[in-house]
Amino acid sequence: MDYGKYFDALKRRNAALPDQSGVTKETYIRLIAKCLSEYGKVNDLRTATPDTVFSGLHAYSRIVTSMAAIVNYGKIEALSAVDSELFGDAEAFRKLYISTADRAFASVQDYLKRDKKSRDSLNFAIRELAFSYELSADIVCDEAREKWKNVLSAVKADEKYYTHASKTTNRNAYIIGGEALLAKRGLSDPTGFIDTSLKRQIPRFNSLGMYLDNYDKSPDMNPVLYDLTTRVQLQFASGYGGEESARLDELLRLGGFVTLFTQSATGEMAYGGRSNQYIFNESLIAANCEFEARYYKEKGDLFLAGVYRRAAHLAVTTSECWLKIGKHIKNYSSDSSVGTE
Repeated sequence: MDYGKYFDALKRRNAALPDQSGVTKETYIRLIAKCLSEYGKVNDLRTATPDTVFSGLHAYSRIVTSMAAIVNYGKIEALSAVDSELFGDAEAFRKLYISTADRAFASVQDYLKRDKKSRDSLNFAIRELAFSYELSADIVCDEAREKWKNVLSAVKADEKYYTHASKTTNRNAYIIGGEALLAKRGLSDPTGFIDTSLKRQIPRFNSLGMYLDNYDKSPDMNPVLYDLTTRVQLQFASGYGGEESARLDELLRLGGFVTLFTQSATGEMAYGGRSNQYIFNESLIAANCEFEARYYKEKGDLFLAGVYRRAAHLAVTTSECWLKIGKHIKNYSSDSSVGTE
């Protein structure tokens, strides 16, 4: 068989077909809104602070990012079917977002005064807050934007802010992603830091582009989730332009194919290792594959772009099914710890 002609035909057909999956930006936004609504039933979003929610600023910063995505989307009242009280008044939601983000940004300086264990939250939170700023800086009022900008501008890629700034862990990958987002807004010049970090991180990838999170401990026992989540954080730094930029992009392309081949026919991620049965696993598949779809579309390869879009949409569809039955973990076992931490 002439595979060249076969793939050329598939590319032409794929380019001609409309998106029939029904998954759009609004689908993602509705998933975020659903999760935010459910979280708000446990933690009153009007009064919650980084000190009153479980996991502190680590978790609270993700509330901020979720709200930022909805503010960026703009059609807030269209989400009333998800939660009429939370989304029924667009202006009230925007004000709630600003007050929530204000608490998060204000707490960054407070966390710097805490013990090292507490400051672990900053390894994750700065990336979330940088992403929130990217999503909403051009929408919110000048006062809020300047306050948040001043906090982020003061962040330095060192041990003061990030306890894993010089370590070789998945947390370090979150820092890289955050620093890349800060650079996008001219709030940081992290090229040297990213180069130094990637020189340590790249040897932890195997020949398939998979990240080995337990490299130093047990190379044969690496959680499948921690390959995926690490690659997604590093995708924020794709094309950053430093010494390791080309090698990073090569590894991301290889790892992207691993995502395709390890996804089940129903869109779920493979089982194995800690945290592997949470629904956010599929959210990460979707994120990884949407990144890759955009990459290949920009390169003009609409066939592979379509393959990755399909994988992302399968992941979204299976997430919706679990959320409809009110579960955040894909586990019917009587042992509630199966597939968790």
